[in-house]
Amino acid sequence: MKKNEIKKLEFSICLNECEEFSYVVDGEDISDDVSYEDVNDYIHSLVKKVKGFFIGEHRTYGEINYYEDNTMDIFFHDYSKPDWDVIQDHHHIKNVKTILPNF
Repeated sequence: MKKNEIKKLEFSICLNECEEFSYVVDGEDISDDVSYEDVNDYIHSLVKKVKGFFIGEHRTYGEINYYEDNTMDIFFHDYSKPDWDVIQDHHHIKNVKTILPNF
């Protein structure tokens, strides 16, 4: 059975700082209401709270899907070089108890 997605956060972290993101809630993009600093702080808090989630040495691109059943899935890949063409690994962490951002 497919889960009902209610929120989605896409992010890109470069050298430990958020460089771009989009945040969609109930189908509406509300990215303009959120700061880069808030997204950066949230992603770094998830690194501490979610086993297996990390930020790569150079770049990390990811997507967090939040569902009605109070779970979230995290998809991300990290890059071993500053170049976007060298993906090191793809990671998928499923069915994590939702940790909502403060934004």
